[in-house]
Amino acid sequence: MDQQRTQLSDLSPRARNESKVKIDNSTISFLFRFTLLLIVIYELLLIGSGNNGNYYIFQNDNIPIDELDRSKPGETNGYRCDQKVLTASARRSWKEKVYSNRHLFDACKFTPIENGGPVPTIFLVNGRSGSDATWLAITALAGGASPIGEHTGGNKVNTMKFLGTMSEEEGAWWVTEHLCEFTRRYCDKPIVGFKWKPFVDSWNLPAAKGILKKISSFERPKIRVIFMTRNPLDVLISKRKHQENKNAKAHCRPYEDDCIKTHASSAIGLTLPYDGLVKTLQESMDAFESFETTLWNMNISYIRTTYEKLYNSGDAVEWMRIFRFLGRGPSQNLTLDVVRDALPYVQTSSRSHQESLLNYLEVQNILKATEFEELLH
Repeated sequence: MDQQRTQLSDLSPRARNESKVKIDNSTISFLFRFTLLLIVIYELLLIGSGNNGNYYIFQNDNIPIDELDRSKPGETNGYRCDQKVLTASARRSWKEKVYSNRHLFDACKFTPIENGGPVPTIFLVNGRSGSDATWLAITALAGGASPIGEHTGGNKVNTMKFLGTMSEEEGAWWVTEHLCEFTRRYCDKPIVGFKWKPFVDSWNLPAAKGILKKISSFERPKIRVIFMTRNPLDVLISKRKHQENKNAKAHCRPYEDDCIKTHASSAIGLTLPYDGLVKTLQESMDAFESFETTLWNMNISYIRTTYEKLYNSGDAVEWMRIFRFLGRGPSQNLTLDVVRDALPYVQTSSRSHQESLLNYLEVQNILKATEFEELLH
């Protein structure tokens, strides 16, 4: 500093003033850049933390989620959705927010549906029933496709492992906390949820009971349940097709010609084991009835639909019925052409069992004069 004063004193008055201006400008420039850096770091910390599940981020302002009033469902008008889902699922093994440490976190708050928040939905459906394509079409037609995952487990083992580790109280806490975080993660979508594959063994677990009770009692917002089933004989045939051809992808997009050809060739000439077939079909039908009886008795807001009504009808009536139930999407004047355009995958199953089954006559004979004869087509 003394050296700087000495250097300045050797200058003329005009030169000293110009030098002071340069120093002042340099200081101001440094402070300005430093301030900008602090702002950027602050925003990055907000995004990384997910704002404790309580805020959106927009132009450096923290705006409480409950105060948002979007003009249309699924539109955030520039707001950025929360980035983190802290609660675990069967698809994600690490845990940050669990029942035992929940007091360390702010409880997640749903965006009210009337303020444009997503409709929280649970898709109750078993495998090989067209659930992925159906969900993506429903959410796309409602205004924005949202992802669907098997958050309680993709098979019996994983579902038992996930739900079996939770008590009834933990299950009740988990379903709303997890669903809330998921709706906030995809706040710009009209409908958000996850898939619950129901299995008889896990349906009566304490955690499952807690989940169902919470769904029934939770009011703000009301959690919707779509319960979808498919002809159990077609489910068995679809499973058989994928067992015999391990290279067949689960789904084919319209432009994936090789995938479509693989499915087409794999769907013809299958041999379906028929020992115990009637018993297997009966167990499936009994499970469907058990699941729906539970939903009905617990006064859960649900809609029952089927693969056949959605994909084998000559109109889009069933699709519109679902949209009316959800309160989002086209509930009138919807056509099948519009539905087909929204489907991300092509239909790869055969419409005729005579074509798909090499042992069709044997299967037909087994099912003849039983209540399952009508499942043949």
